[in-house]
Amino acid sequence: MGSFAVVFFAFAMLVGGCSGSTTGSIKIFRWQVLVAFLRQAMLLAIEPKRMLVLKIKQFVIDNQIVVSVMIFVTLFFATAGCLVLLLTMCGIDAATSLAAVLGCITNVGPSFVDSIGPVGNYGLFSPFVKYVLVAAMLLGRLEILTILVIFTRNFWRR
Repeated sequence: MGSFAVVFFAFAMLVGGCSGSTTGSIKIFRWQVLVAFLRQAMLLAIEPKRMLVLKIKQFVIDNQIVVSVMIFVTLFFATAGCLVLLLTMCGIDAATSLAAVLGCITNVGPSFVDSIGPVGNYGLFSPFVKYVLVAAMLLGRLEILTILVIFTRNFWRR
């Protein structure tokens, strides 16, 4: 597979389903909020005194929604980065680690490298690495913020 196709599939893995769906990855609504926020930030950089309301189609987006989307996307990429580092410390090359983590945290399955791509599988990994990838699948499927809530003190007090 060519390098353009690899990069394209890596980016395509990061696009999830619509809001409310059970797909993994980053939902399309979150990408819309990020794009609208970046567009607004660029316009404000050009014209700092301009008053802008963040909108997607006819809907006004509250700042709290933008903050929660930013937090989610940051945690998503930070978690993916930590999992890639963990897999590389287990002796797996960086490209395969990235492909395996993206394939699992986005719940896509097959990935874009030959060893775990359409003609391969995850059988070559050690049991520890498979457990890490199972955890990545759970984080992607249940969403990272949902899992993090379990580790808060307030969750267990109620």
